[in-house]
Amino acid sequence: MTVSEATDVNAGVKFSARHVFSLETISINILGYQTSLQDDLWSQLLGKGKICGDERWLIGENTKQEIVILYFDKRPLSHDIQIE
Repeated sequence: MTVSEATDVNAGVKFSARHVFSLETISINILGYQTSLQDDLWSQLLGKGKICGDERWLIGENTKQEIVILYFDKRPLSHDIQIE
């Protein structure tokens, strides 16, 4: 089992990357609400096995030794997605 976490205590944000057997997942917990990121982001962010970040950024490194940065905008998370 591999676990890497990045926590921003002031913002109430925690990123967790877990590798258990064949399951590789990166999740975000924001003040009790939890969601998972796309499955293909594991290989893009966890080449070195470590992530860093805060409520705006999640930073990792891929297997080509390239820095990968995810940016999160200020739109609130919503359970309801509306498509127009």
